[in-house]
Amino acid sequence: MEIKIMKSFKILLAAAGSAAAMAGLASPAHSQADPYLGQITSYAFDFCPQGWAPAAGQILSVSQYTALFSLYGATYGGDGVTTFALPNLSGRHAAGAGQGPGLDPVMRGQSFGQTSVSLTIDQMPAHNHSFHASSQAPDSPDPEGGSYATYPPQSVAYAEAGLSDVALNPAVIPPAGTGAPIPLRQPYLAMSWCVAMQGLYPSRPD
Repeated sequence: MEIKIMKSFKILLAAAGSAAAMAGLASPAHSQADPYLGQITSYAFDFCPQGWAPAAGQILSVSQYTALFSLYGATYGGDGVTTFALPNLSGRHAAGAGQGPGLDPVMRGQSFGQTSVSLTIDQMPAHNHSFHASSQAPDSPDPEGGSYATYPPQSVAYAEAGLSDVALNPAVIPPAGTGAPIPLRQPYLAMSWCVAMQGLYPSRPD
């Protein structure tokens, strides 16, 4: 009787494992596996699980987190003697360290980029502003909304550009635009980035 019960129990376990595999579920042993100490993972919920901390640049004590400090050093902040910092991914994207083709080199722990930029004249593409005039005779004493006219009518009033050209007062063609910053952020989705504060110490490659 006991043997039959054990066989039935094993069959039930096998069936449950198959059902979990078919449903795409991880086994309890796999889902509870220890992370690597210091690894960063994103979560869709609004908190970090037990044993994890937000990747928000917190300053930590070297003496309290010796193992984690041996991996991070002062790469992300702190004085590197008594304190060090966790990576700060609050409102930031992560980028791969190194140098991609045609890109500037990026060091691990380096923060770069900005959310918006105000263009200067030197950054604007080369372009021209047209100045229009009329070959017709003037017909209004009010300059608002009007155009330069030719007076007397049909007279020779214009010449080819030459060395004797002088600039008009800047108020004749006033500047346009407000100088408002241009947003630079790509489309993104905010999630909770968390650091494993405990786990397996990662072995370095040979």
